[in-house]
Amino acid sequence: MRQPEGQLWPLPKGVMTDLLAEFRQMFQADSARIISPIGKTMFLIVGHLRNTKDDPGQWVDHNGKAKDWDYTLESCIASGDTMEMLVSSAERYKALLDARPSRCKVARIPTQSRQNVGINVGI
Repeated sequence: MRQPEGQLWPLPKGVMTDLLAEFRQMFQADSARIISPIGKTMFLIVGHLRNTKDDPGQWVDHNGKAKDWDYTLESCIASGDTMEMLVSSAERYKALLDARPSRCKVARIPTQSRQNVGINVGI
């Protein structure tokens, strides 16, 4: 992904528009926005359009009749103090999403006696 090098927040409108379009494409999202509510830390929020029909039984009125409407399911998926850190964080999150179990490393627990470590695992 093209990173806006040395850019300070906020980015120029054209650069921001291009960057958000790249984020929408990267995460197959319907919307993307960058906010900075707490000082200099920026957060990338992506949204996916949904309908309550996709969530059966969740939205009903007092008569038990289903209520359906469209909404945007938003998730904060990356953060950073600089634009470079934000882009890097988003790319790392994307790599985690794309990871296949066969490529993941499994943490190995040392084979010590459970009695020596004092763990009761109920076996």
